[in-house]
Amino acid sequence: MGETQVTKDQLLIIDYVKDHLKNWMEEKRIIPFPDRDTSINPQLLERMVRVEEGIKHQNTNLEKMMIQMDQKFEIIDKRFAENREDMNTRFNDARIDMNTRFETMDMKFTEHREDMNTRFNDARVDMNTRFTAMDNRYTDMREDMNKRFNRQSQYLLVIFAAIVTSAVTVILQIS
Repeated sequence: MGETQVTKDQLLIIDYVKDHLKNWMEEKRIIPFPDRDTSINPQLLERMVRVEEGIKHQNTNLEKMMIQMDQKFEIIDKRFAENREDMNTRFNDARIDMNTRFETMDMKFTEHREDMNTRFNDARVDMNTRFTAMDNRYTDMREDMNKRFNRQSQYLLVIFAAIVTSAVTVILQIS
């Protein structure tokens, strides 16, 4: 890159900025300069100590709260365990009660089940005989209908043959 030419006006501005830059930065407290006293302000140091003590106090409070929360969670866990045991015993008792009820109901229906089985078997046998009789009846009807269709198809075949032969004779006589 090429060098740029600096004018006298620009040099004056540069010198002015150099002379006043240190003062401006000190006013804004941007950075400490070596020629200044860099010791920490006692008020600032006192504030930092107070903040550190406050943080320590908050940490102890947080630790106490965490210990209390752990104790509460242990109490809640114990309650859930007690409730779980109570619920398990209740469900077991209910299951046993239901099983005994189902067994008594099953014993009552065992007598009726045999009676119902015989009734269903009798009804099934009766229905099978009816269906067999109907099937035999329809088989006879089917055979009769097949004979009729065979006769009709033979009759129609004879008529068709007669029509074809007469048409052929008419065509032959015309030609």
